[in-house]
Amino acid sequence: MSLEKRRVGRPSAKDNNIDIKAKLLECACHLFATMPYEKVSIRLVSLKAGVSSSLIRYYFGDKEGLLEEVVQSVVFPIYSRVHSLAENTTYDSFIELFEGLYAELTKGSYLPKIVFQFMVMPPSDSKRQLVERIIAECSKPLQDVIFEQLVENKILRPDVDPSLCRLSWLSLMMFPFIVPPALMKLHDMELTDEFLDRFFRHNMNLMMHGFIQAPVHIDNECE
Repeated sequence: MSLEKRRVGRPSAKDNNIDIKAKLLECACHLFATMPYEKVSIRLVSLKAGVSSSLIRYYFGDKEGLLEEVVQSVVFPIYSRVHSLAENTTYDSFIELFEGLYAELTKGSYLPKIVFQFMVMPPSDSKRQLVERIIAECSKPLQDVIFEQLVENKILRPDVDPSLCRLSWLSLMMFPFIVPPALMKLHDMELTDEFLDRFFRHNMNLMMHGFIQAPVHIDNECE
């Protein structure tokens, strides 16, 4: 019997021997990041994953339910890194955060492309609203805390606008992963591991000499 002809229901014991849900999420992540939403069908995701489309309905309900779990799966690893440093943001921890998030994106996160795909939709679109809601619940509040602490701890330079610095920070981190390949080719560049490493060091240098400043250590010793 073909997979497509199996009845909708709980996966069999054989199915449970492999992580079908994770496989479906990985395939859906790739498709949602590289294709328009309307072109990504439940059947296409199931074909890419090599399983029955009934399992998508079992695990996620429908295509929008699948999208919601896809967005959560790409946002939460980033959220975890930001959350770990949100309570006490110092110069060193902010640098560590930038390094950690860039490393997360470099190893293959679909977050930048998925956010870009859905945030250009009309504000009334339910898919855009879904993505906005998850980001608003997870990422934005922590970013608010971090940048408030950067100001309080005098890590941001006093002559810069904190809200614009946050946009610059996001731009430095996200841009390499959403830039169109044709634009890279036009400038004789390619998103190789070597290029991303050089670009990271370049962006880090821009940030450290642009809008953040190392703490001043005061020598308390009597002369």
